Amino acid sequence: MNFGTLTAMIMPILTKVLGQLLSEDNLAPLKRRLFTFMTDVVQDSETKLDDIMLLPILQKIEEQANGLDLVGMVAPLLQEVVNSVIAGGLIREYGHRLFDLLEDTVMDSRTKIDDYTVLPVLKVMRQALGVPETSTEF
Repeated sequence: MNFGTLTAMIMPILTKVLGQLLSEDNLAPLKRRLFTFMTDVVQDSETKLDDIMLLPILQKIEEQANGLDLVGMVAPLLQEVVNSVIAGGLIREYGHRLFDLLEDTVMDSRTKIDDYTVLPVLKVMRQALGVPETSTEF
């Protein structure tokens, strides 16, 4: 399975999880983890233009995140971050953080059907990318 296919498979899940993170108050700690993860990946990517363009946008979005529907704004940025992680060789450093965040959000969300539909897909993707199932807090 190539990186483009994996990215295409994971984006609908990311968009769903992102919607939950930005709309459910009980997920505020996970929302903070999302922005920390995205900022760290952008800073570590080899593209310095990302540092100039994306970091200020991420900071502004995080500041304004309360009460706004930001899924449409954050989803493209998150896709760029995920592309950097999957295709940019950062999977070893950030893969576990990405999957842990997605899995924790699905498990902590109010929608329980996701536990039975999304978690198995995430497990297959984790295995396909060779990301171990160890939970590392950050």
